[in-house]
Parts: sequence; C-alpha cells; structure tokens
Amino acid sequence: MLTGPSLPSGHRLAAETWRTLPSAARVLGAAKARGFESILNITVDDIDYLEQAIENGILAQPIDEVRANPPHGFNCVVSLPVEGIHDKCGRTGIVRTIWELPEPGTSPRLVSAFVKP
Repeated sequence: MLTGPSLPSGHRLAAETWRTLPSAARVLGAAKARGFESILNITVDDIDYLEQAIENGILAQPIDEVRANPPHGFNCVVSLPVEGIHDKCGRTGIVRTIWELPEPGTSPRLVSAFVKP
C-alpha cells in the first residue's frame, strides 16, 4: 500500500466525472447506493451534495493506495470524510473513492465511490 500526496491533477477533476454521478448506477451501483442512504442518508436526489463534498475534500486527503490498472493506467484510492444529511446530520462517514488516471498529467476520473461500513 502506497500513501502520499493528494490526487494528481485533482484540481482538474474531469468534467465527465460529475456528468456520470447523476446516473448513480454507474459509479455507485445499487448496493453502494443503499450504503450511502443507510449510513449518511444520501440518495440519488442528493447527488449534488455528494459531488460537492467529494470535490471539496479530495485535495485535502492523501492517496491511500495506488493500483495498476492495465491497460487503463492506474487507479488512486482516496478516502475522505463526508457528513451525513437530513436525519443523519452530524454523522460523518468515510467515503472511499477510486480514481482512474490513464497516464501521468491527465485529469482523474471517478470510477467508484462507497461508504466504508
């Protein structure tokens, strides 16, 4: 496991990352969506909140792990705290995000996100 600096080129998060979030099935999937709802009360209707929380927190967190992802470059795993909403307000969950980087210098693309139980 490698840890270290924040997500490379994280300041240039790929615009397509945020276009895929509203179709939560791609990034979250049914089981992950249930986790977000049960732990943080974040549903697909709250995707803008989740997007903003990830965007605001991603650069403040170190990379947890770097994984080879041939032939698509590599993946960076970054965990960050996200506050719950509505009746889970005041609860903080750790959201693990997986970012694909095809090559150094490219914008990261979110490929998965889930709340760690």
